[in-house]
Amino acid sequence: MNENPASAPSGLHRPRQQDPATGEPIVELQPAAPQGLRVSGPGRKERDYQSRIEDLEQAALRSARLIATRKRELQMAALIERGSSRLVTRVEGELGQVRHERDELRQQGQRLVLTLGALQREAELLRKDLAQAKVSLATLSAPPMQRGLWHRLTGGGTHAKRR
Repeated sequence: MNENPASAPSGLHRPRQQDPATGEPIVELQPAAPQGLRVSGPGRKERDYQSRIEDLEQAALRSARLIATRKRELQMAALIERGSSRLVTRVEGELGQVRHERDELRQQGQRLVLTLGALQREAELLRKDLAQAKVSLATLSAPPMQRGLWHRLTGGGTHAKRR
């Protein structure tokens, strides 16, 4: 064997003793002295991976912001919808009340028209009664007619009785 330590692999320690039974040298393996680690930057694939990871992280941030925006918009829409439904309910109630009042006013107007018609009829009857009463009063309160000359000459307005 080659006894030159330079030609021996690193980490091999060549002892000077030999095995008494076989006569072969005793070899013990010892770890080699640690060499400084060689630091190298990321390769092309690693840079591509890192670039892809950054892109995905930015996309995730954009998505998170978009989700937050959409949640706020959805909450606002829910508030608007709830407010709108309350407004619609209130307006429908007011509309029902206005319709009810309109119907009452219409019925009241119809009753007034009927009452006015009855009052007009009664006023007409009262006018006729008043006219008849005036005529009756005029005839009752008038002095008796004075008999004219002809009446006196003819003997009371009737044909003279012949005997």
